[in-house]
Amino acid sequence: MHNLKCLLLFICLCCSFSASAITANCTGTVPPKNFSLPYNTSLDSLTAPGNPSQYKLLYTWSGFDWGYSSLQVTCNPTLTVDFIYYVVPPAGSVPVKDSASGNWIFPIPGTGFGLSFYNLDQQNGPMGNYQNPWVAYRGSNGAGGRTYVRVALWKLPGAVNPSNVINFDGFQVISAYRPVNGADTWGSVPNNGPNLISNTLTALTTVVSGNITLTTGTCNFDDINVPMGSYDVTLHGGPSRAGPMPWKDASFTLKCPPAMGYGRTGSVNTNNNTVTSRTTSTAYNQNINITVVPRSEIFDNVRGIMKLNSGGAGGYGVQLAWGTVASQSTDLNPAQPVIFNTPIQRATAVLTIGSTTNMVVNMAARYIRTEGNIQPGPADASVEIIANYN
Repeated sequence: MHNLKCLLLFICLCCSFSASAITANCTGTVPPKNFSLPYNTSLDSLTAPGNPSQYKLLYTWSGFDWGYSSLQVTCNPTLTVDFIYYVVPPAGSVPVKDSASGNWIFPIPGTGFGLSFYNLDQQNGPMGNYQNPWVAYRGSNGAGGRTYVRVALWKLPGAVNPSNVINFDGFQVISAYRPVNGADTWGSVPNNGPNLISNTLTALTTVVSGNITLTTGTCNFDDINVPMGSYDVTLHGGPSRAGPMPWKDASFTLKCPPAMGYGRTGSVNTNNNTVTSRTTSTAYNQNINITVVPRSEIFDNVRGIMKLNSGGAGGYGVQLAWGTVASQSTDLNPAQPVIFNTPIQRATAVLTIGSTTNMVVNMAARYIRTEGNIQPGPADASVEIIANYN
């Protein structure tokens, strides 16, 4: 009999800890809030690095207040929930975790730039997509749920600036509830935006867009025509006619705009979500990236040789090398051949904020034997020079 009493007591204790499932019904339809990031081209001016090897932080908005979900959505009964924040990006934007900063960076499609979103409510942390949401804290969905987010603009590594104008739309910042008790469910609820995580209620959605014009970091130069001269190939290289012609000066002068640097922070007034002040640039532009893009067909990229344009001479090409004519040798392989479509750095000094740069870039060109029968005629080839700040 004594054993039976113990068994009954054990059963009662177990029963007292069981939890019943709750179904919460909610009201409060809130249309998505459309929000354009404030950016003043003259006051917020910055020059993005052209081709960085890692993510570069360009501009930070200190924090936007996009509302409290508990003031918009009412549930009966209230539940103990996790307050979850995540981003639904536009098509083609796949976030990447930057190991240095810990941020999830969402590429802006069609550009070399990206955005990150960082929760500032309760437990701060980086917001990913629905597969990597940030859980800010746990509490009753009857209070709290502030969408308080720091936004940052980044330059993506290995991406050359296609333009100094960045237009984007469709980055949806989601504020959602998820019941702590997995047995609790949602009944009748409003449709307040994407709902991509199982058993969650989307309370608020903010759609972020932007139209940002950066200070251009692209240098200009005047078109040049390099006179290569006329040659009788029977006089060069002996019977095999395989020797290269003399080097010619193909140097050019770059005229670069003011280097404004980057790394600014805009202080946001959360009462109206406007930028009231901004810091100066904390990172300086350094180096000038120069890329030689051939408009004629490449023959040997390792030695910097292009084929001649069709319709003229044949059997020869044009070889380019960095440096003055005087620094070149007669060897078939120059010391610094121009590697086409690959950036090379020049002017490695730090550039003072607001300074302009005019610099002469020394390059040499010559005719060199390639392949096929030798044909007389015009011997032309052309390249495009792309230069920008790093």
